[in-house]
Amino acid sequence: AVKRTILAVRAGILEGNGLAESLRDYPGTFSPLYLSTVQAGERTGHLDMVLAKLADYTESQQVFRQQIQLALIYPVLLVVLSLTIVTGLMIFVVPEILSVIVDAGQTLPLPTQVLVGISELLTQQGHWLAIAIALLSVTGTWLLRRPDINRRWHRLLLNLWGIKRFSRGSNAARYTSTLAILIQSGIPLHDAMPIASAVCSNRVFQAATETARTAVQEGRSLYRALEETTFFPPMLLQLVASGEQSGNLGDMLTRAAASQESDLQQRVRPL
Repeated sequence: AVKRTILAVRAGILEGNGLAESLRDYPGTFSPLYLSTVQAGERTGHLDMVLAKLADYTESQQVFRQQIQLALIYPVLLVVLSLTIVTGLMIFVVPEILSVIVDAGQTLPLPTQVLVGISELLTQQGHWLAIAIALLSVTGTWLLRRPDINRRWHRLLLNLWGIKRFSRGSNAARYTSTLAILIQSGIPLHDAMPIASAVCSNRVFQAATETARTAVQEGRSLYRALEETTFFPPMLLQLVASGEQSGNLGDMLTRAAASQESDLQQRVRPL
């Protein structure tokens, strides 16, 4: 599939189209980020430099995603195995032990009675419980497709204690690194910001960065506009402010994104 796509892009170039124009025919493969950076490289005559930066950006994002996923695999497996073992004990082991205690005529303390109730529920009503969990999962998935509920869910992810720093940090890192590659490719800030917003996975975060774009168009600095969203960490904002003051915004955004990604990796590593 990749080979066919590349050959089709090559055919478009042989017909006289530009690289960006040929890539635009395959939006499912090449995102607006690719199209904008390649177009900027062709316009400025620095296509080789832009492609090199785009390759480095893509590789760094892939490595970052893999590191986060690998760090989260262990706690997820631990939770699944723990639930499986506890459920198996409740269904197969606990009833056998409790039957011996009950046959002996001993009075069960309250915690043990609760344990008996849970065991009986899983043993006798386990199939209904599984059906209920499946129905809740399907209902939750359906509800999250509704824009209003999906927006509330995304807002909850940005503000829920325990995960908000990870949720905000991952979106901020993705937004900042994308903005950096676009600006370094020669794309104006007001054109780069909506493309960077589109790569964020959280809709509330996207809307906040779109509001920041409007503020920048009205003459406010990028630092102040991002600060008003309340979703960006102070260190990242200070690096952005430094980049604006020194006229080296692209490099400072790259440094800010790298710092944010490193911080996220340190947070998930203990997991």
